[in-house]
Amino acid sequence: LRAMVGFGEKTESSKSGRIESLGLTYKQGAIESSLVYHLRRCDAASSCRDDQVFGLGANYTFAGNVRVGAIATQQKNALNVAGNDANTYAVLALVPVRQWTLMASFQKLDDKSARDQDINQLNLGVKFALSKRTELYSLFSKQKVGNGGKAGMFSKTSSNGKQNQFNVGVRHAF
Repeated sequence: LRAMVGFGEKTESSKSGRIESLGLTYKQGAIESSLVYHLRRCDAASSCRDDQVFGLGANYTFAGNVRVGAIATQQKNALNVAGNDANTYAVLALVPVRQWTLMASFQKLDDKSARDQDINQLNLGVKFALSKRTELYSLFSKQKVGNGGKAGMFSKTSSNGKQNQFNVGVRHAF
């Protein structure tokens, strides 16, 4: 069980803008699952609504450390905007092969707001372990946004509803 409270940034109220999170994790053998709740309280604005996120995730690790997982979240009033609601779903797989790890995932955001700009994203990647703490990686992501939305990944927004990104790099853990 994990809990966190971040007090608001308003001097007149510690509740205004406060962040509250609660998480519960269960692990037994090859199965691991988590349930989370996150709340960001409104500030004093009259049109503001509390931003709430409920999440559930689980993964299973097969022999050979092959792992598959799924995540689902429900968000109400994202960014404290009334009616800015969405459900998200993701599935993922990690397959280690000697020094390599193959990765794949698919995410879907079901936009429940009036804009109805659903998002689908596919990610494919590979990591190569150079040592216990250093690895090379490569990742390809393809995103599509519906109903006139603009695709955006890693702080970059496209001029239309589609975007592809390719990343390569070196990661070292200190």
